[in-house]
Amino acid sequence: MFANWATLIYRKTTKIALVCCLIEIGLVATLATGLLLTSQGWLGLTCIGFSNYGFPLGWRTIWSDCGYGISLNETAFVFDVLFYMIVGYVPVIMYQKMGRISALWVGHRNKTRP
Repeated sequence: MFANWATLIYRKTTKIALVCCLIEIGLVATLATGLLLTSQGWLGLTCIGFSNYGFPLGWRTIWSDCGYGISLNETAFVFDVLFYMIVGYVPVIMYQKMGRISALWVGHRNKTRP
């Protein structure tokens, strides 16, 4: 009975640790891409220029007219974090699938041996 509880707790803490690591990876990658200039331009015929930073979505904008201003798009920031969390989760899924495939292969080889 205690072994089942221990296994259940181990699985839950492993999943929590994985989610925490993916959140950290997503935040660090998003903040790092906040230094990457993705687009730059002018607003119509005005002398107001803008520069967008962040990849894949520009979540930080620097405005330049007579002075400088910074605006942050929280929605784009959250979607960037989610994007990098998904990118970080794909290798985990691939690793798990490769482990299952290799376990099936080893089991198949052992069954075919005389």
